Amino acid sequence: MSVAPVRQLLAQAQLISAFDYAPGYVGLLSRGVRAIARLHAAFARLATDLLPVRVVASPELTEVETYRERYGASHDYQNVYALTTPSGRHVVRPDSLAEMVSQGAATPGTMLANPRPIFRADTTSPSPLMRDKHLWGVVQAVTVTDPTTCDAVLRDHAQLVTALHTEIRLPMLLVEAPPLRAHADRRYLSFCVTPNGRLWLTSTLYVLGRGLTDPMGGTGPVVELGFTAKLLALAVAAHSDAVGPLLPCALSHEQVVSAGEGRPWEGLVRRARRE
Repeated sequence: MSVAPVRQLLAQAQLISAFDYAPGYVGLLSRGVRAIARLHAAFARLATDLLPVRVVASPELTEVETYRERYGASHDYQNVYALTTPSGRHVVRPDSLAEMVSQGAATPGTMLANPRPIFRADTTSPSPLMRDKHLWGVVQAVTVTDPTTCDAVLRDHAQLVTALHTEIRLPMLLVEAPPLRAHADRRYLSFCVTPNGRLWLTSTLYVLGRGLTDPMGGTGPVVELGFTAKLLALAVAAHSDAVGPLLPCALSHEQVVSAGEGRPWEGLVRRARRE
């Protein structure tokens, strides 16, 4: 299943508009906003069952020089937007990693970023909820740990992302990948397959490099788990059929069930039109 049919399913389910606001800026409809909020809520509930969790907020604007000091040590983060305000140049809605590492070094526990979109200045091929400039449904979970507990924390995060895929009825394989430059010393990636056999990356789980996290205020190994609303799109793609879109119950606010012979319907709902 290519991106185009996925987009058609999302539009048919009234999660996104059939037209983008601009390339890379998907027209997310209210139904899509609610589905993404339910995805966030499901993840937060599962995280709370496994880990000591707190939600942290990060600023909408970060001074450009501060951003460069935090991120410039191991990777050149140039795919961000910046604007000039009366107080200077600021990066607009960057990811929350630096803020979370800084806070995590001061207070133990796993942090979940306050759900919000983030901006990316360029993409190779914008596609709705798959690779956008305006990334909706971004989730980051970060734990600042120490060498003696890092493996246990990594296992907890792996269990968490597995539980989330199970919750939204999405088959998943978690595999170990080689280190990523100076960004990640250890790296695990989760994948799922849509009915046509196409492989999709669904989440990333890293033990981040100290060259990246020390300038952010890290005091030990940092475990980071991240995913986006791509999971919502793939959940629709994985379960929809010739009749129309289907959503896992965990993501749908309408609990209308259709039954069919030979179909594993448990945990899935079809959106019903309201006349």
